[in-house]
Formats: sequence, C-alpha cells, structure tokens
Amino acid sequence: MRFRLRPLVILVCVLLSGLAALRFSSYAHAQEPDEDDPTALRMARQRFQEGVKYFDRGQYSKARAAFLQAYALKKHPSVLLNLAQSELRAGYEAEAANHFAQYLRETDGSNSAQVSKAQSGLETAKAKVGSLTLAADVDDAYVLVDGKLAGRTPLPGPLYLSPGTHMVGVRLGGKSVTRQITAVPGESITEMVNVTAAGSARPESAAPSEAEEEGATEEEVEETVAYEGAGREPFFRWLTRKPGALIGAGATVLFGVGAGVFAVSWQTNESAAKDTRSNILDQAERDGVDAPCTTVPDDEYKRACDDYVAYKDTADKHRLIALTSGVVAGLAATATVVGYFLDAEVGTGQAGRARRQPRWAVVPTATPDEAGLVVVGRF
Repeated sequence: MRFRLRPLVILVCVLLSGLAALRFSSYAHAQEPDEDDPTALRMARQRFQEGVKYFDRGQYSKARAAFLQAYALKKHPSVLLNLAQSELRAGYEAEAANHFAQYLRETDGSNSAQVSKAQSGLETAKAKVGSLTLAADVDDAYVLVDGKLAGRTPLPGPLYLSPGTHMVGVRLGGKSVTRQITAVPGESITEMVNVTAAGSARPESAAPSEAEEEGATEEEVEETVAYEGAGREPFFRWLTRKPGALIGAGATVLFGVGAGVFAVSWQTNESAAKDTRSNILDQAERDGVDAPCTTVPDDEYKRACDDYVAYKDTADKHRLIALTSGVVAGLAATATVVGYFLDAEVGTGQAGRARRQPRWAVVPTATPDEAGLVVVGRF
C-alpha cells in the first residue's frame, strides 16, 4: 500500500513558513527604527529616491507615501519639505500646511531657495484649511485631533485643520478637556483650554491606565486615548501585547492552512480513486473478468487495484486530518475572540463600566476522549 507524501511535504512547508512569518512579525513590531542605523539610513535614501521619481512623474499620492516612509526612518528637513510638497499636490492640504510649518521651524535657514518654497507652499495650503491656535494652562499635556496625537503643550505654532468639524482634546494625567472645532478655509480660531479646572477623565478611585503607569511613548498614549471613553481597544493592539492571544491566533492560522491543504489532498485522492476504480471496471467488462481485484488475473490488474487502494486509503486519512484541523482552528479562533472580549481594555465611560460587569461565554471544547461545552468568563 502506497502513501501519498506530497501533501504532507506541502503542509510541513506551509506550517514552517507560517511559524517564521509569525516570529518575524513579532520581532518587527518590537523594533523601533534607529536613525543612526546604517540599514535604516540606506532604506530612508531608497524611499526618498522613490518619492522623487513618483513626484517627477506627477504621482503625488505615491510620492507622499514614499516620503512618509523615508521620514519615519530619518527625520531630515529635506525629506519633510518634499513630503509637504507631495501632500499639497495630492490634496492633503492640512497635513501639508502642518509639515511646511514644521520645516520652517526646524530648518537652519541656510538654503534660502527651500525656505522660500516652504513659505510659498504654506501660504497656498493655509488658504484651503482652517487654523487653530490652542493655548492651555498646563505644559506637557497631550493634544489630540480626532484621536490622533498632534503634539504637547505649549504647541510651537497653530494647528492646521481640514475644513469641517473636528474633536480637539487636551489631556494631562487624569484630566481631559475636549472641544468641538469647526474649521473654515482661510480662517483662524484661538482656543484657550483650562485643564486644571477640568473634571477627571475617569473616576478618582480608578487605577491609572497602563500607558500612564508604564511611561508609554507618545504613539502608545495616542492609541490609548483614541479608544479611552469610547469603546474597546483595537483587536490587533490587544493581540500584540498578549502572548497567549498570539498563540491562539497562530494556531488558528496554522491549523486553518493545514485543514485547507489536507482538504485539497483528500479531494484529489478521492477523485483519483474513483477514476482508477472506473478504469478497472471498464477494462474488466471488456475482458469478461468478474471481481478483478479479488481474482487478480495478471500484473496489470494487480497494479491498478493497488493504486485504487492507496488512493482510497490516503483520501480517508487526509479527510480525517482535514476535519480535525478545521475543528481545532475553529476552537482556537473562538478562544481568541472570546479572550479579546473578556480581556481587552475598554474606555472609562459607559464602556469602562461595562468591562467591570460580570461576563461569561460558552465555548465548545473537544479532546480525543470527550467533547462538550465550557463556561468561561469574569464574574
């Protein structure tokens, strides 16, 4: 009896590739770009050159994306100016105005031609966006516009906003002030925020957030404030900070892929078995042979019957593996989703109160010896 090994080889390669991808993604997520790293500098130059090519071709959105990547790797004024020029032409006037203003603040002024271009670009962008001068009674408070971190107080200059309504928040510690601002093209608004007199952003008895306790970076604070008081934290943020969740997600992917590979093998071998059986019976009818796989009149019938048995046996085994892998993938996915809803951080308003309420869920479970339901939750 012959066992078909090719599907197994494919499965092993897929599983190893999946494990490598998961490991690499975790490593990449944990590493921050180092501006002094030669590799980062080389990549920044490559992205910058790509941006220049796209800009010269008039593909300003692609140029913007390339310059954004270059600036993330190497914060250089020349990259910032090219980014602003691309944004202005691609229709991102508010971002362009903020970046032109940032360039003018950070440049040493040695290149008068670039300074002139930045000033001209800023004036063009300002005519299409609103300007907000925000002042606060405290320093080092986080300023967020529509949930995105815009800087810390005192801000070095005005904030440029696209036309329309925006939510502008100022937060320091447990206190927060939020204002609704309507930006009008070409108009300037001045807003004074008194954070000291503001109410607490959460009940005084509540413990500090993880971001505040651990001295998080501005990007982490941005993520935290973006969902605080408004709902549950993003799924992928929760996933990356929970090793158990990563295991569950990895198991879902690996067993799901395995189920697909073995399902294809099962169907392929099943079809081959049917075709082989049909050929044997057709030939036996022409030869006038009854029960060809039992009587085995010659070597040709013997080889064909052995092939049929091998195909059928492989199909049965791979069907069992595919179904089992699918069940395991489903259970892993269910456990991961349930874990997210039970464990993910939520806001401090109504969503936060909901988190403190008892929660429970019914999760299917299966082992080689038994199957059933398990009640899990926080009570």
